[in-house]
Amino acid sequence: MKVYKFYLHAFYITLGAPSGTLNPLASSWAQASLDQLTDDLVDLGKESPLVKLLRFKGLVALTGNLYRPYRTGLTSFQTIRTELAQQSLDDHAAEVAPGLTIQEALCGGGNIPPRQPLIVVFGSAPVSSSSQGLKRQRAASTDEEDVTPFTKKFKEFEEYKSRVLNGPTPSQAAKSGGYIRIQASPGDALLDGRFNPQEPVDTTAPPIELYHVAFAQFSALLRDPVPEDEDVILRNTAALIRSRSEIERSKVPRNADICMLLELILGIPFVQLSNDDDYILSPHKTNFGVATAAVACVEVKKEMGSTGTDPSVQASFSFSRFYCQQQRDDLTAHSNCPTFIIGIAGPWLVIMGGVLTTRPIVQRLSDYLWLGNSRVMDEAQVKRVARTFYALRKATQTLKQHWKSFTRPSIVKGFDHPRFFPSFDRFIDEHTGNVVKFAYVKALEEAPSCVTFLVKKLLAVEAPSASEDEDEDDHPTVDKDSSSIVIKFIRRYNKEAHLIMGEKGYAPKLLGYRSLGEESPGYEDLTLLAMEYVEGQTLFDRYQNQKLPVHIKDGVKEALRVLNDAGYIFADLRRPNVMATSDEKVQLIDFDWVCEKDGGMRYPFHLSEDARKRSGAEDNEVITLKHQQKMLKEL
Repeated sequence: MKVYKFYLHAFYITLGAPSGTLNPLASSWAQASLDQLTDDLVDLGKESPLVKLLRFKGLVALTGNLYRPYRTGLTSFQTIRTELAQQSLDDHAAEVAPGLTIQEALCGGGNIPPRQPLIVVFGSAPVSSSSQGLKRQRAASTDEEDVTPFTKKFKEFEEYKSRVLNGPTPSQAAKSGGYIRIQASPGDALLDGRFNPQEPVDTTAPPIELYHVAFAQFSALLRDPVPEDEDVILRNTAALIRSRSEIERSKVPRNADICMLLELILGIPFVQLSNDDDYILSPHKTNFGVATAAVACVEVKKEMGSTGTDPSVQASFSFSRFYCQQQRDDLTAHSNCPTFIIGIAGPWLVIMGGVLTTRPIVQRLSDYLWLGNSRVMDEAQVKRVARTFYALRKATQTLKQHWKSFTRPSIVKGFDHPRFFPSFDRFIDEHTGNVVKFAYVKALEEAPSCVTFLVKKLLAVEAPSASEDEDEDDHPTVDKDSSSIVIKFIRRYNKEAHLIMGEKGYAPKLLGYRSLGEESPGYEDLTLLAMEYVEGQTLFDRYQNQKLPVHIKDGVKEALRVLNDAGYIFADLRRPNVMATSDEKVQLIDFDWVCEKDGGMRYPFHLSEDARKRSGAEDNEVITLKHQQKMLKEL
């Protein structure tokens, strides 16, 4: 129903006390939903003379939006009306972002709201049978039928959220002592690549662009120059450079100025939360009741090192804490919450991407950019920085569209929710040319860096008709007549060698090969690989450090002979990359480092100590047959 008329009314938070008296908020009140407060104020307002007048005029109040005056202090309702007659509402007050807690939005880091009125803007419409009693949709209850069952991954996620909410604030967690302790915890460490050398745990993760296309879009646009007609971006980037060239002298950074410039450059609103850390968000409404998503999360420091924290690290913890709040449970139950994370310290800027699976995955999408205006006649610098902002503006628009249209994804009964896995869920069959849609069953390794997954093929079904609630029969159905499939995401891979070995029975058969970089340049050389699932165990899982039986070692030698005769080298011959099938045959299962003899292919950088020791190779060394032979002896 179209809302066509607005009325204003002002309220004070009194919590049962006389108007003008403010009582401290209990912790339960401070963490309550601000949207619930707004709904309650709308209900209260319906009994006021003003809104009763609406009913007399044939109107009904449907919704309410909350505004907070810029000027603090108590004032009369008549004074507010007089001031609003002389200036617009936007000049008088700021709309409070939905989806926050009372403490975040109003209490300035404490538990007592400021002494000032709140303004509710009522949306009204003609009274009709369909509008009687209509209220803003609220968050779904956790005991509704459509809530996903508690799988192992959801249990891990819920335990992580509880520890975040009861743990240190983002600013405390980001200090060197807190950060190094957290990064030593297998269940709490940010998956950002940083680790504690005394208690190392795996903190790497799959490329973040696998979880949402906006991150790939940003990376692709970073290579393109800013169109000359993007004057708003170019001019305000120059203004930001001038602003960040000033050495901060105040105790706190000029966040309001930075927010204003970022809004002009990126075309999205920013609000600073009133909490312990005062981090900045670009909120976006969702279809999940009162839950608000964040398109971007920003942390600003006066200067690099001025507070003992890296803004990129603190912003990562802020991103995590924002989504772990209870009022976003329904949202995080269905989405991994893709968000751009921005760190600013003095004249330095960094852009990152974040998603929340069982833990936060945070990856740097840009280097730290210099924003200082240190050279005359350096228009190229403005364009370099503007190119980053142009890419971010386009990518955040994609995220806005994502949240605008986001609905609960379809879930295969008994499977983990798709929020825990990459977003790609189909490939083209190499043999039939048909599109194969699949659902993820599990990762095939426990490490968070795992990029290999067991999946099941889904039956092709007609799209369900649009309806408000998902019907029981709308769940995707697994094709019970099909075998399991292995999906692997790779950057380097020898398809020809795999096809040869698969046809001869020395490797799982290749089912599909999807070059993601051909679909979007931001994925570069990332590829989705689909192969048949073979019953068996890797040599590592079956034998650990025991000596290999003679028939298994002979099987490995025979597979290598076939591969070498075809002109290829298996450059990563280690037990996890060789399988003994259930009928005792040997198969090679990793073709990432397979190359042609004398082809000049090199080992990657950051070789593991184990690969270094067994192959005798160094980072970036040309692969030769001697490396394979040494690894065979070490096998």
